[in-house]
Amino acid sequence: MIKTIADMSDMLESEVIDALKYWCEKKVIEFDILSDKSFVVGLNFEDPSIQSPIEILDTKKEADTFNYTQTEFIENSKDTKLIQLCRLTENCLGRTLSWKDQQIIFGLYDNTKLPIEVIEYLLEHCMQKNISNIVSIERMGIDWAEKNIINLDMAKEYVTSKDYFTILNALGMRGVSLTSTHKEFINKWLDVYNLSMEIILEGCKRTVAQINSPTLKYLDKILTEWHKQQIKNIEDIEKLDKKHEQNQKLKFQPKNELKIPAKSKKHFEIPSHNWNFDVINALEKKYNEETEW
Repeated sequence: MIKTIADMSDMLESEVIDALKYWCEKKVIEFDILSDKSFVVGLNFEDPSIQSPIEILDTKKEADTFNYTQTEFIENSKDTKLIQLCRLTENCLGRTLSWKDQQIIFGLYDNTKLPIEVIEYLLEHCMQKNISNIVSIERMGIDWAEKNIINLDMAKEYVTSKDYFTILNALGMRGVSLTSTHKEFINKWLDVYNLSMEIILEGCKRTVAQINSPTLKYLDKILTEWHKQQIKNIEDIEKLDKKHEQNQKLKFQPKNELKIPAKSKKHFEIPSHNWNFDVINALEKKYNEETEW
């Protein structure tokens, strides 16, 4: 790390260390070199209104509950449920799990005591939301555990209830009481049409832009049409918009508009006759002499 800083700053490693020690003496930072030649740096807060470094470290320590040794992980690595969970996580994240990733997944499985099917649903939910940050997934898992979500039905109900209010808020319907009609519409979009929240929220945006008092019924017309057109993402919507725009132009084009074809070059290339009128007059005179009138 010191070498990296030295290279970026165009300095010697010794100069970097001296600079860090200097600011440590001035009580601007806390700096200490560890035995493995790495180092730790922390800001030294003099203003009492700012949280102290000790309090920050304590808060971090309380939040970081998933610290396992490799030995502990190896001892549990034969657990088929844990193996299945790690494989599902790799599929959701699209990469091989690092040691930190494995610690977090093991912690969700071992520490929060969330059922395996709930953790799997959590991972699938994060994948649908395009959440790939393992720390964000960890925090969401801890939040679910604190809310005592102990089975799959409770997890689905919790996620769906959040979706309900996300959609209603996007329509400007903040603070309304959730009714069976609201649920009926939203469940149809999510479960029957299988539309993503991204598409539904795009529909909300267009509903708000097109009418003064947005309603679920108006939004349903938009989403139903998108479902018929097999819309899967925002790119599909943009393609459909372009197609609609082209159709509108054709629709309002005058039907009786005559298109006058351009004149060809041959029109201007007619050769002249180049008449010889002396010959014509001679022929006419001869014809008159020979003809009996």
